[in-house]
Amino acid sequence: MLNLISSRLSLKREMKPTTKLSIALIILLLAALMPTAQASKPGKTFEKAAVIDLSTGKAFIKGSLIEESNHYYKLIGLRSGVKVIIEAKLTGVSSAYLTISLYSADYARLTGYDGVLGTGNVKKVKLEYALSQSLAGGNQTLYLRFGKTRGAFNYSAEISIEYVSDLYPTNPEGDAGDSASTALKAPEISLNKTSSWSGYLSSTTTGEDYEDYYQLEAKLTKGDVLTIMIQPSKDLRLEASLLSADLFPLKTNQSELRGKPVIIKLSGEWEDKPYTFYLKISNFGGTGGEGTYTVKAWIEKQGAQTAQTTTTAVEDRVQESMIKFAIIIAAVALIAISIIILILRRRTYRVEEVGWWGEAW
Repeated sequence: MLNLISSRLSLKREMKPTTKLSIALIILLLAALMPTAQASKPGKTFEKAAVIDLSTGKAFIKGSLIEESNHYYKLIGLRSGVKVIIEAKLTGVSSAYLTISLYSADYARLTGYDGVLGTGNVKKVKLEYALSQSLAGGNQTLYLRFGKTRGAFNYSAEISIEYVSDLYPTNPEGDAGDSASTALKAPEISLNKTSSWSGYLSSTTTGEDYEDYYQLEAKLTKGDVLTIMIQPSKDLRLEASLLSADLFPLKTNQSELRGKPVIIKLSGEWEDKPYTFYLKISNFGGTGGEGTYTVKAWIEKQGAQTAQTTTTAVEDRVQESMIKFAIIIAAVALIAISIIILILRRRTYRVEEVGWWGEAW
C-alpha cells in the first residue's frame, strides 16, 4: 500500500508543466465546443430538429437561412406552469418573407410572426407562450422554426423561461388544471383568518391556460358567510364560479371591466363541520386577456355582515336624499332664473315701444 502511494506521488512529481498545460487546454476546448455543437446544426425538419435543453433556464442560438428554407429546434426540459420567451434579432441579407413559429409536440402551430424583411434591415421579434396542463401535463416539448419563402436572412435568439405558477406562494411550481380532477388544493379557510394566493391565466395568443380550478376546504358553522374576492391585474377580466363538492354550481360572478375585482359570497344553514368546494377562475376562453390574479378567502359571521349591510344601506339612503334635494334646488333655481329673464325682456320691449312712438309724434 505504501509503495502504491509513493509511486503515485512520484508520477505526479514527474508530470511536466507542458503536459499539465496541454490537458487544461483540451478541457477548455471541449467545454467550449459542447454548447456550440448543441445548436450549431439546426435540423431541416421536425424529426431532425436540434435539441435545446431549457431546464437550465436559458439558451442562445444563431443561424443563417441563405440557401436553406427552414431551421428547426426542439425545446425540451419544459413543464406546465412555465412561459417560454423567445427574443429574436433578424437581419435581412436579401429581401425576404420569413416566419418565426412555435409548435406543439404534435407539430400544431401555437404562435408566431410572419412578415417581410428588407435587405440590410434589422427587426426584433418577441414570442411568448405559457404551457398548461391542457397541452400535455408534466414534461412537455415545443418546436421552434425559423423559415422563409423567399430571400435570405440571418438570425440570433435568446430562449428563456419564466415561471407563471398558480397557488403562489404556497406551491410555487404548481399549475392548476382546467377541471376538478386536476385542481390544486388551496390553503384551508377558517373564521377570522384570510387565506390568499396568486395565479396566472394566458390570452389566446400567449398560451392555452384559460381556466384554473382550486379545491377549497372551509370549516363552517351556523350563521357563517364564506367570502371570496379575486383581484385581477389591470389587463385581465375574469369570471369566477363556486361549485359544491359534487360540482353543483352555487354562485357565479364576473368583473365588469379589466382589472376590476370579482366577489362571491355564500351563506347557508351550515352544520358544524368542514365543507369542500371548488373554485373555478377563467378569462372567457382567453379573450379576457393575460395576467395574474390574487385570491383572498375568509369566513365572517352573518351578524357582522348584516350590520355592515345596514350601515351601507343607511349611507346609500342619505346620499340618495341629498342628491334628490340638490336636484329640487337646482330645478327651483332654474325656474326662478327663467321668470327673471322673462320679466326683463318684457320691460325692455315696453321701453323701446314707448320711445318709438315718442319719436313719431
